[in-house]
Amino acid sequence: MNQPKQGSNLQLLAASNYLRSLGIDDETTVRRCIDVLTNPNSLFGGTRAGKKPVNPFARKITVEEMEEVVAFFMNNGFAQLEVARVRRTVVSRQPCAAAPCRRWSVTWHPNVLLHVTMPDLARPFFLQIVKEFPQVLGYPVEARLQPLFAYLAEALQLSPAAVADLLKARPVLLGLQRESVERMVGFLIENGSSQEEILKLLETSL
Repeated sequence: MNQPKQGSNLQLLAASNYLRSLGIDDETTVRRCIDVLTNPNSLFGGTRAGKKPVNPFARKITVEEMEEVVAFFMNNGFAQLEVARVRRTVVSRQPCAAAPCRRWSVTWHPNVLLHVTMPDLARPFFLQIVKEFPQVLGYPVEARLQPLFAYLAEALQLSPAAVADLLKARPVLLGLQRESVERMVGFLIENGSSQEEILKLLETSL
């Protein structure tokens, strides 16, 4: 029996640790997400409705690829990116009326790497999407996610926050390509459905 290469093991370990860093602290969930992301024949790829979405992007995924997806979500209605560029932080004490105060003095460096963190308010919503539809972390941003977000915003006249609300309510929509959603929404528009009716259908049954 062939053993996995050490580099492959390290890559999977890094991906697992990244999921934990997002806040997925249940080991069973971490293993399930990794299996869906890396195994095209994963038995965990089904949805709550019992359907098994196709994941053509299953592969030995890297942390950098998942970070790109997370950053895209944070920039498109789920939260604002918090960017830290701190080179050095110095604590200085200054007297105040009641008790000693601490004031942080920050020195900025133009060449330091940027770090993206997920605000606590956004974390529960995004984690729910990852837990219910983990394959989204392996989707290519430019080829898959951007066109879907853009179409939903344009066709239904939704703000980025409203698109995020829709996907929070129905993460499985992320498994559909733009063309599929476009056909469904176009059919409903041609048959006189209102924006409110279309949104309700997308959130519940389509």
